[in-house]
Amino acid sequence: MHGDNGTEAFMLLLRWVKSYLPENQQVYLQCLRGGAYVLRKWSDAFSRLYCRFTLLVSRFNADQIEALRAVPRHRLLLETDAPYFPLEGRDFSSPSILRYTAEAVASLRKENPLDLMRQAAMNADDLFQCPK
Repeated sequence: MHGDNGTEAFMLLLRWVKSYLPENQQVYLQCLRGGAYVLRKWSDAFSRLYCRFTLLVSRFNADQIEALRAVPRHRLLLETDAPYFPLEGRDFSSPSILRYTAEAVASLRKENPLDLMRQAAMNADDLFQCPK
């Protein structure tokens, strides 16, 4: 819904997931749009929480930006969520726009986009246990 950052949905999901998963379970939140409260509650519940962000960060409010900045660097992931969240002026997204996601996230976190992409790739390898 327009203007909804999903706080209620994220919190209901957390309540349900906590009853099934151990605290040390690797978990990732796809397309995180919740604010600092949501991030804090999920981080408290799961010590191995990863957060994935899309180009939606370009429309984040101050609370959502605070949450984005609070995600530890070694737990941050990038995504395009293609075909959704296209670049302005385009009808759909594709994996090829990951660079723009990295630039948007890096700008808000005051980091170098290329360094952030490298870190996010290492984080994905860690989360999904990809062979080196």
